Amino acid sequence: MRILVGLVLLYWIARGALEGFVWASESRRSKNWVICDSTSTGRGVLDYHAWRLLECFSVLGMVFFSSMIPVMNFELLIGVWFLGIFIYERILNWVVFIRFFPNKKTYELMGVKFPAGIWLDMFYLVAGIMLVVWGLNVSV
Repeated sequence: MRILVGLVLLYWIARGALEGFVWASESRRSKNWVICDSTSTGRGVLDYHAWRLLECFSVLGMVFFSSMIPVMNFELLIGVWFLGIFIYERILNWVVFIRFFPNKKTYELMGVKFPAGIWLDMFYLVAGIMLVVWGLNVSV
């Protein structure tokens, strides 16, 4: 179960790095320490294709390990999802803005406007941790 949780979080980290790279300006792409075009020319820990492989291997691992677990509890699933969103946003924001918590504007999704702010990020973090701890205790 814990391997599956780790793979889900690895997926979100890789996804945040990749999406941040897509949204980042040319100068941010070459200057951040998370992701770069090529490790021989950039400062990133891994290049775009290495992050892509991590993302793919984490998905493959999630499929493999989830087939070995008879039932995954709902609390753990939602908690890991919330933590994943929190981590994804931090990595994406760092790559694009060089800040983990930039000032966010209201965003629109399918015609619905959502307010953005640190309160939502903190909700994901706190609720995610609480649900993961609860879910791990239930599944043991």
